[in-house]
Amino acid sequence: MRSHSGRLGAGVLIAGLLFASSLRAEDSATSFWKDRFQYGGELRQETAFRFASPANFSKIRQIATAEVKFTFNDHFKLKIGGRGWYDAVYDLTDQYPEAVRDSLRTELTIRDAYLDISAPKLNIRLGNQQIVWGEALGQFFADVVTPKDLREFFLPSFEFVRIPIWALDLRYNFLPGWTLEAVLSPDMSVDKFAPPGADFAFFIPPPPAGIDQILLPDDKPQTDFKHWNGGLRFSYLVKGWDLAWFYYTSPDHVPALFKSFGPGSGGSAATVTLDPKHKRVQHVAATFSKGIGDSAVLRGEFVYTIGRYFNSEIPTLNQGVVRRDQFRYVVGLDYTFHGVDMNAEFQQQAIMGSTHLVADDILDTWVFLRFERGFFNEKLRPELIFIVGLDKGDTEISPRLHYRVIPSVTLTWGADIFSGPRDSLYGEFDGSDRVFMNTSWKF
Repeated sequence: MRSHSGRLGAGVLIAGLLFASSLRAEDSATSFWKDRFQYGGELRQETAFRFASPANFSKIRQIATAEVKFTFNDHFKLKIGGRGWYDAVYDLTDQYPEAVRDSLRTELTIRDAYLDISAPKLNIRLGNQQIVWGEALGQFFADVVTPKDLREFFLPSFEFVRIPIWALDLRYNFLPGWTLEAVLSPDMSVDKFAPPGADFAFFIPPPPAGIDQILLPDDKPQTDFKHWNGGLRFSYLVKGWDLAWFYYTSPDHVPALFKSFGPGSGGSAATVTLDPKHKRVQHVAATFSKGIGDSAVLRGEFVYTIGRYFNSEIPTLNQGVVRRDQFRYVVGLDYTFHGVDMNAEFQQQAIMGSTHLVADDILDTWVFLRFERGFFNEKLRPELIFIVGLDKGDTEISPRLHYRVIPSVTLTWGADIFSGPRDSLYGEFDGSDRVFMNTSWKF
């Protein structure tokens, strides 16, 4: 009897040990994935109503983003993320041309797909990524590496506007606070623009009376492994100053309109054809930022672009373009006063060298102001953005009200109101004034 009970006890003990071992294995597997695997994303609904004539809904967009991160060990990490949207306004209304609907109705893209490799002094990121070399708020200045999606102007968040590129980004911290960064990319992606007829299509001056005008599709550069984009960035900290210098070369993300003339038709005297081309440019830049006390940051970005093409005053000469350099800079101050976060920027760009044949504006100047404050333990945050062009008087006024319902859900109400001449940066969207409501759920 004792022999049978002993064998039974031994069996129970062995079963218990096996069960405990399986629990430990399950706990170990759970811990492995919990420590190494992360996921997240966002569901957004954006509705906008254009109250300028013709009044109508201009956006009823559903957006989904998702990303996963996997940590192999302390030296290798992988991130993959994507974004897709569907805008019902192009099915519920017939106010837009077919080209606009094809461009903005749906989209599905990979946003991040890169491997991070880290060592004590060396960090390598290989894959599809955003590379940010400038942090201006109103426009992009030193942020020249990644192209931009400007189909909705500068209104979405800049993280949303930037178009990731396939690249190798290498950072070497050779001394404490001193970093050398090298970027090499075969990706020839350029800026995306809304087609004619969209709310935020950029203005193209019409031809003289009696001349027809044809706009060809964007002549985007083709990716080949003989011509690469690349640059070097050197940054360092000295006495509280965060300083950086860089050089970068790529096809110009903004196309120049090369012109050719042909015989007219239907009674017109001639036809001018506009061919958007992206010629290679070189950017030489410097940036700085400096904390002032506990509540202010002074910052600036200075970019000299070599070899950009501009419109000529003589359309029949040299395909209607002239090659000049351009200097763009922004000086900003971020300041917190009695709980109000304030950002101010002075922005300016100028065409350099001889300008007697240049038809574009030689000098453009803007002032950017932003105010934001939190109430009720940061649940309610009103925000106001005001931009004015000092040369032509064009303006953008964008009030917003953010309400955090719960930590993962935020409602935003706002408006974007433009004014100014048709040939100014913000005034060209005078007919696109809108009110909107966005709902965001992050998981």
